[in-house]
Amino acid sequence: MTPAIRLASALFFASGAAALVFETLWFRRAGLAFGNSIWAGALVLSSFMAGMALGNALAARWASRLRTPLRTVAGLEIAIAVVGVGLVAVLPLLGPALAPLFRPLLPMPWLIQPARFLSAFVVLLAPAIAMGATLPILVHALRGRDPDFGHLLGRLYGWNTLGATVGAVSAELVWIPLGGIYTAAAAAAGLNMLAAAGALWLQRIEQRATPPPPDPAPRRLSATAIRLLVAAAGAGGLALAFEVIWFRVVIQYLPNSNAMFAWMLAVVLGGIALGSLLASAGFRRRPSLERSAPAVAATAGALAIASHTAIPGLIEPVLVQLEALDDPPGALFLQVESALLLSITLMLPVSVASGMLFAMLGKRLEAELGIAGRATGLLALSNSGGAAVGPLVAGFLLLPELGIDGSTVLLSAGYLVVAALAWDAASAHAATIAAAVITVVALVVFPYGLHENTLVRLIQAQYGANEEIVAVREGIVETAVVTRVRWRGEPRYHRLVTDGYTMAAQTLAANRYMRLFAYLPAAFHPRLESALLISFGVGNTAIALAELDELERIDVVDISPEILSLAGLIHSEPGANPLDDPRVRVHIEDGRYFLQTTAERYDLITAEPPPPAFAGVVNLYTREYFELMRERLEPGGLASYWLPASQMRPVDSQSIVAAFCGAFPDCSLWEADPADWILLGSRGATTPVSEDRILSLWKHESLGPSLRAIGLEQPGQLGALFLADAAFLTAWASAAAPLVDAHPERAPAVVASWTRFPGEFTWIRDEQARISRFVSGSKPGRLWPRSMLEQSVPHFEMANFLRDVLFDSDRPIERRLAEIHAVLSTTPLESPVRWILGSNETIAAAASRLAARGDSSPEVHSELATSALAQRDYGRAAKELGLAGRPDIPSRANLLRAYALVMAGRDDEARRVAQAAGLEQSAEFATAWLAIVALIEADPNEPTDRPSS
Repeated sequence: MTPAIRLASALFFASGAAALVFETLWFRRAGLAFGNSIWAGALVLSSFMAGMALGNALAARWASRLRTPLRTVAGLEIAIAVVGVGLVAVLPLLGPALAPLFRPLLPMPWLIQPARFLSAFVVLLAPAIAMGATLPILVHALRGRDPDFGHLLGRLYGWNTLGATVGAVSAELVWIPLGGIYTAAAAAAGLNMLAAAGALWLQRIEQRATPPPPDPAPRRLSATAIRLLVAAAGAGGLALAFEVIWFRVVIQYLPNSNAMFAWMLAVVLGGIALGSLLASAGFRRRPSLERSAPAVAATAGALAIASHTAIPGLIEPVLVQLEALDDPPGALFLQVESALLLSITLMLPVSVASGMLFAMLGKRLEAELGIAGRATGLLALSNSGGAAVGPLVAGFLLLPELGIDGSTVLLSAGYLVVAALAWDAASAHAATIAAAVITVVALVVFPYGLHENTLVRLIQAQYGANEEIVAVREGIVETAVVTRVRWRGEPRYHRLVTDGYTMAAQTLAANRYMRLFAYLPAAFHPRLESALLISFGVGNTAIALAELDELERIDVVDISPEILSLAGLIHSEPGANPLDDPRVRVHIEDGRYFLQTTAERYDLITAEPPPPAFAGVVNLYTREYFELMRERLEPGGLASYWLPASQMRPVDSQSIVAAFCGAFPDCSLWEADPADWILLGSRGATTPVSEDRILSLWKHESLGPSLRAIGLEQPGQLGALFLADAAFLTAWASAAAPLVDAHPERAPAVVASWTRFPGEFTWIRDEQARISRFVSGSKPGRLWPRSMLEQSVPHFEMANFLRDVLFDSDRPIERRLAEIHAVLSTTPLESPVRWILGSNETIAAAASRLAARGDSSPEVHSELATSALAQRDYGRAAKELGLAGRPDIPSRANLLRAYALVMAGRDDEARRVAQAAGLEQSAEFATAWLAIVALIEADPNEPTDRPSS
């Protein structure tokens, strides 16, 4: 191997690394201009690949006419560096600039998608052409340094792709975390300049060498050449289509983050690089290696099926561990080693075959055409063209229609077509036939339902066997699963799981905080007439908005058509689906792009997108995005936004709070439930609301019961959810830089429950400080009437109490009994009693329905007793608890029965129940019984906290 080829390999490695860093940045920034929807992302990728193909085509035509091709390569690398940095800066500005042009097309996706493609194609055209042209020109320049074209092509393509592998990982794990978008852009430009310097140095070396003979005159493409080009296009399309399928499979088990996508992309690119380099080395040992191209293509189909069927076996140990846990975690994130093994097993074999095919088909094509540069350009043109189409076919057609398994089978069979196209009389017939037979057998015996069965088991292992799978949708955007949990046959709640992550649910905590996105602003605005909801989930917030009769227009924006289509399954009762409300208009679009493009303004904008660590979601938490929200509000309008503080470090929360308060100077923070907070801001709201306005929410025929069902039984409780005002938040968040578009590294890197969450936010427990902030000068305090402020003050202590109740589900029974007694004896509230006992209003309603139908099970009686306790009907509670359990064993039912009897004034009967059940001797219940005894033995002449019966 000559020094020139070694140097060319090194410079092309740097060029490949720069290309993937720039591509990562361009696709991130293009999301700001064209949206982060799957449509926009696919169209941007397709337009980029189309530009690459155009560069390949131009190089195929003109490479042989260049007198100093290496100087041309240097010029292309410099152009990529300059234009690349410029695009990083300019792309975010295109969104507002193009908004007036796209605005009329927003309701017409059949027009806006071509407009996106054309815009992205024009914007990315120059660097894409330059990137596409470099390989054919470099091969043409070095054709005289290696007599074996296959070896030269495989080596250069392999080193370039190996550089791309490093670039894919370093962009997300090194350069962006090190200093943000512009630091990464500078690093990519530096690599391009290094490649340019290498090309110029190589040009000087080549000037002293004997020039190769001139290329012969171009010949017309023969039928064989056309067939080989079609095979190359098929191979490129199948590889990129499989990449879409693979990523969809793996993301069910891995965190859906930019870093994880970078690792998966690195496995694919690394496999292609390895295959190309293996082919290059193979040509040295076996010059006729290209005869095996049909066999390699047929083998790729068998490898794809084998890799797919191996996944359940890799996941099995994790599922067994989850199923053995009493309380499995709500998300499965494999360890790094397992995740890497999963990705390698699924993606690497076919990727290696793809890299080998590229070099082998190139050798065949060069022999047919006789011109190295032209053969390389046409090969890359076909391969890039197929790669541009493959993801679109997989994402928009195969996955929604055939699912993971069906798509895998069809794409695997596609490699047999590639093998047939590459077949000729000189091919390795025996190896090809053997590989084809193996692939056909694998297709025939393919275990359909493999992926869905594994997915269903995964869901039940994470959330419990009582999670009934209602629907599994392999859609354009994600794999969406809806589960249902019943209580004695009665519906309790639904859960929406997308790509292995619980995106939304109808549990008590989720219902509470998601409905508060609408209820909280409604209490601080005199009259809401229009609202925008970004991210639908299971519809909790949409239902809350629909309950506000005063709203005349409700726009719902969600990126996922699958999630919206599942709403009818979740809300199947007549009139229950909020999307059927005539005031609701649905927009399948990226939320930020919708805000950027629409001309509408709203009294309320509320959103609960996925956590910011999710790939592509950070753009929905930056200061620029919040400023865009503010611009789309009517004067005096309000914005409510989710802060998932329990899923990130304090510094991450501080960055997002700093971003929000930078856009909304009157920002405030509210505790919707212990793990989910709400940021509230306005566009200059100054009009105070009246007491009648607030009371009307609780008097409303549907809204009032809904407020009480989430534990807000009195208006004053809403005010007690207040945590901090703008002054406090600004000071608290000053410890971190605000999250902005140019610095996405300030967002959390992973999505995970954070076990140290309560201890790191001790300031929220200082109720007196919270009261002081609320009543003396905060913006919410100024908007609320004085009478409501006074009603809220006593509830701040209860808010701390309920936080402990909701956050810690493993409290011992004696502590729960003390909590119940505190609520019953000092407040009129009902919901806390149910929550302390692990119940809620949904279960209470189900128990009532079952009892009316004659269900006399202990579970039903226990729930009826809980409701009776909450309503201070102690006699009925004691009666129901007597029917809920055996009287001769120590149990929670007998303990609570004894307590209810004491509260009913029937102390002697309480002693008999305790004696018969053996509560005094029970290690679990004795302490709690002693607390009841203290009530019984209290001096009747002393003040008592035992309510009258």
